[in-house]
Amino acid sequence: MNLIAIRHQQTFTHGHSRPMLIVAEEPSQDARHEIVLKLGPDVQSGRTGLAIEAICADLATRLGLNAAQGWTVEINADFAASVPDAEARRRLGVATGLQFGSTFHSGQYHVPLADDALTDPLIDKAAAVLLFDAMIGNDDRHRLKPNCLLRGDDIILIDHERAFPGLRAEFRPAAWENGGLDVIRNHAFFSGLHGQLPDFADAAQAWRAVTPSVVAELVASVPAEWLDNAGRNRATHFMVEMVANVNKVSSLLTEILR
Repeated sequence: MNLIAIRHQQTFTHGHSRPMLIVAEEPSQDARHEIVLKLGPDVQSGRTGLAIEAICADLATRLGLNAAQGWTVEINADFAASVPDAEARRRLGVATGLQFGSTFHSGQYHVPLADDALTDPLIDKAAAVLLFDAMIGNDDRHRLKPNCLLRGDDIILIDHERAFPGLRAEFRPAAWENGGLDVIRNHAFFSGLHGQLPDFADAAQAWRAVTPSVVAELVASVPAEWLDNAGRNRATHFMVEMVANVNKVSSLLTEILR
């Protein structure tokens, strides 16, 4: 969905990307949203990282996971020039055009601690997140930076720019290949799931519903500025491979977590 930035609120440090909190307007609905904005020039893999963020946020939602809603946010020159903070104004000035944003969640959400025990209602939800991160190759929801928010039995996922490693020219094995799950023991939910015998059946079934036509929709929704044709082909091939291997990955995770 498309938004237009109208007000800068603050900038904060988060990993490498230094996102901003802004207010953006959805013209077709006459609605305003608080958005965590990522700028292509600040993301390690540039606009490709924005494409990965958009695809993963949409994919997570289709899988029944609760990810912060992704938006395409237009930064125009007038908005950039109007920002009082000099550093934010400079960064926005070199990032005009379409950027990625996600809905800001505040209130009683908290960041999970890596060694926290998981309550029964969270076991299978956390397992679905673990499977999701394994499948997309996301090594950045880990013990030191969980990149998710908790409230009761609700998990909200944020930040997926380090997923799809092959799309970012980072060559490491996929989850279904030898060594592909080596990093999973550092996942934010690994300790809480270890020994709990989580059930991956529903999560795997949701993955099997990601048909080639769904994959095509996900890739087609990415702005042309963020991903060239070669990148679209790689993303499509990777997602089709993911779905084909979900049973293998869920079985491997079951064994690792025993």
